[in-house]
Amino acid sequence: MMTSVVYSASAVVSQEYSQPAVERSSAPLLSRDIANSQDAGWMAKIRQETYKNPKVESLYTTLDDEARVDYWIVIPHRDIELVRELIKDQQKHVIDLFAGTDHPPFQLDFHIVYREGRDARDLVPDKAIEIPNF
Repeated sequence: MMTSVVYSASAVVSQEYSQPAVERSSAPLLSRDIANSQDAGWMAKIRQETYKNPKVESLYTTLDDEARVDYWIVIPHRDIELVRELIKDQQKHVIDLFAGTDHPPFQLDFHIVYREGRDARDLVPDKAIEIPNF
């Protein structure tokens, strides 16, 4: 289990992240395309909404073969008010994003991670792709 995950939520079920490490270089091409996407796709919308909060330092995502998408929001330190704000904002945004969709195409989980002076790459899965703030 990753001890740095402080909150984990899902459109389907709440859970902590537990998965064997995968080499960063083996990340699917689709993940790399999403990370570099500046269009109006769903990940671009999540990126835009997430980075609206100036306290968000970075954003990472993973995709797996089982229609599951995880994204990690990295904040500098433990701040319960910020965590509550991000939870509220992310839940609302995900609901708005997929409202009117009878069958969402995948399960979407988000996680909030306290960096606490550590390298963010050490706190997310190895296969995670950083989503830049354009």
